[in-house]
Amino acid sequence: MNPLDRLGEYLQTVEKRLRFLTWTRGAAIAAGAALVSTIVLVLIANSFAFSRSSLLASRTVLFLALALAIGCGLLIPLLRLNARRAAKEAEKAEKPAS
Repeated sequence: MNPLDRLGEYLQTVEKRLRFLTWTRGAAIAAGAALVSTIVLVLIANSFAFSRSSLLASRTVLFLALALAIGCGLLIPLLRLNARRAAKEAEKAEKPAS
């Protein structure tokens, strides 16, 4: 195996690790957004005695909050992740501290 092939293999493993890290961060962001949104929306709906309209509005806002959290926390970073970014991250990690 020549050095160029080894470099390509190394970059693939770095990209795979970055992809996993992005998935876990996105899942954490989505879970956090779901928890915070649910608590806030329950408090708001409670002040309206859980009426039909407050429940419908709460469900809609919760759905939109989760869609936004998944979009910004997971989809955008995954779409930006490529071999070039993996190489930059590998170089950043390999630089000695000065």
